[in-house]
Amino acid sequence: MDSTTPLSSSPTPKTTTKQENGGKTIQKTASKINCLSPLSPTSPAATANGSSSFMNEGVDGDSVSSTGSGGSSSKRKKHKFQARDYCLVFEEAIKDVECMDIFKSFLKNCSSEEMLEFIQEYDRYEKVYKLKKLSYFVSPLRRRSITSGGSATSGESYHSNVTTTASCVSNVSDLSVDWNQLKQGVVELKESALSIIDTFVSKGSKKEINIGSLQKQSLERFEEINKQILTVDLKSTTSSSQGLETLLNVLDLLNPSILFDGMALAISTDLKFDQFPRFVRSDALFKFLQKKGEKYTRSIAINISQGYEIDIRFKPSDLEDRIIDDKLIYFGFTVMQDTPDWEFVKVTDLYQLQLSKTTYFFDNDKKESGLKLHKTVAIFPFPLQDVWNMVCNPENHFKFDPKGNEDFKVRDYFPPNDPIMKNPYALTEIETEPKFGPFMKRRHLPFILSTFYDHGLQGYIVICRSFNDEPNYPDRIHYEGFNYSIYLPIDDYHCRAIFIDYTDIKLPFSNGTLFEKATYKIYSGAKIKGMLKVMKDLSQDGKKRIEMVGNDERNWNKSVELHKELYPERSWYNEWQRLKKF
Repeated sequence: MDSTTPLSSSPTPKTTTKQENGGKTIQKTASKINCLSPLSPTSPAATANGSSSFMNEGVDGDSVSSTGSGGSSSKRKKHKFQARDYCLVFEEAIKDVECMDIFKSFLKNCSSEEMLEFIQEYDRYEKVYKLKKLSYFVSPLRRRSITSGGSATSGESYHSNVTTTASCVSNVSDLSVDWNQLKQGVVELKESALSIIDTFVSKGSKKEINIGSLQKQSLERFEEINKQILTVDLKSTTSSSQGLETLLNVLDLLNPSILFDGMALAISTDLKFDQFPRFVRSDALFKFLQKKGEKYTRSIAINISQGYEIDIRFKPSDLEDRIIDDKLIYFGFTVMQDTPDWEFVKVTDLYQLQLSKTTYFFDNDKKESGLKLHKTVAIFPFPLQDVWNMVCNPENHFKFDPKGNEDFKVRDYFPPNDPIMKNPYALTEIETEPKFGPFMKRRHLPFILSTFYDHGLQGYIVICRSFNDEPNYPDRIHYEGFNYSIYLPIDDYHCRAIFIDYTDIKLPFSNGTLFEKATYKIYSGAKIKGMLKVMKDLSQDGKKRIEMVGNDERNWNKSVELHKELYPERSWYNEWQRLKKF
């Protein structure tokens, strides 16, 4: 997928290398997310005339631009700092106290400041936990028993990242532990955890975050901590084997990645995909950054004034075969992120519609075509499982998206590791042939799809992508595209759906910005409203749960269950988060 302007998903440019493999060139990015090829046609480091440019910090926080070409002398010119030239990085900004104070003020307008406060308290508690646990053990085993945990914004979870003390040793007597120090530390950690519980988690608390079952699970884990501590004689100055083992178990349970497992990630995700994208475009933020100056701004944001690079892209050949693999899943998470390339085209209480500023092409020989990426973020007042049960029934798709499902056919199904397809995941092969007018050729869209349950996100992922089937339908106009649908829980009664879409149906003037924007607003708005109407009808206006009914012809739920068996508790999102760090 070539681009007319650069688009990036990472705060720093990535270095690319090439390796030869069987006569084919393989490009790799420094991020090690070797999904697709790096793209930087108009990057600041390579201008049209071949010269290189770079930014240096000048006097009084200004910048000076130096440009050189060949042996010519460099020219230095002062650059006046403009806050709107910068884009905030979520992972960096959320660690900055001053910036989060501004964010908190912004959140007060939508009564969501307690979510940010929880994340900040969680991160503080996590740091204290790591320091205290490191100090308890005096044997060489101590560092092996430290949990690496996972910050609230990292996407890590206990199930994939925690090493408990018990797993490091076969007998607690093998550990040399300061009993009194351990007692004191466990009690202090328990009090810190209790403060978070009483403030944000307990029913009826002053800043209760209603997050449903995740909230209930944290309360149950803390109750288990209380029960275990009651069995230990904390007044004793000498340890017993049983008392030591119990306190070590409690220490593990006090790990924030266990005690608040899932809750921190769910809250962070809600902030990241709902309030934060609006905050980074707000006048309040730009005024704050302008006042703080360039040096401060660079510590939490990236300069996008000379373009914004994307490290990975689709090539025309990427939509030729019939494969869905890890790199395609990771690519979905990348394009889902909020970047300067996204602009809001419509915002309502039910949904947000966003369009990429960049135009993308799949056909190298037809540069006159090309479309924007579309992102729709919707909040449904229904439980995640109810929404999933609804979309798994193919009959409902004809109700909320009739045009997208016109002449819909399921052609084949392939289980995971099928010997013919040789794909690691289950695949369903589908085609649709929508009509767009009496004098126009019929369109033909063949595509494959697969579905997953991501344990880290605790949500569902649907991936659809076209493949080349033109030889079998020479009388139709073949068009390409891909779609990512991600369904995430908010609480027991609400969920969020994120749809990323690129579909070039090759209509006349379809690549015009105004036409495309108008069409997207009408189509996506009608689809979201249609989904809401179907759910209201099935639930009788929320009076009953939506059950899993129908034949699951598209194999959405079937594939999810198969992948759960093959990859229990796997999180592709956590894997992608870890890959981003390299």
